[in-house]
Amino acid sequence: MTLLEFFESRPELLDMLRQRQVTNRQVAAQAGVSEEHLARVLTKMGVRKVRGEVVARRAEVRTLAEERQKHRQDLAKSVLAGKRTIEDAAALAGCSERTLYRYIQKALTAQADRN
Repeated sequence: MTLLEFFESRPELLDMLRQRQVTNRQVAAQAGVSEEHLARVLTKMGVRKVRGEVVARRAEVRTLAEERQKHRQDLAKSVLAGKRTIEDAAALAGCSERTLYRYIQKALTAQADRN
């Protein structure tokens, strides 16, 4: 039985693959082929998987981390400008004073590099 025949006899598996409800490994084991062969056939068939929740969540977490880093950089600059104390800035950033000192060091280094 070819993979095309396999998927014709089990169309729900193809849909489950598209929706990422089963893995290539699981389907390959059921079909009795290697994951590599299954991947090649799926590519030839034009099967596209929907963007998974894990990928979407990873992008969301990356965005949050970038926002947090920018906020901490701004707080470090305000400490350098004398607008805030290190304690207040660390409390606002939700981090330790040591972490904020690292951001201050990076800001000083970047400032020195520009001059």
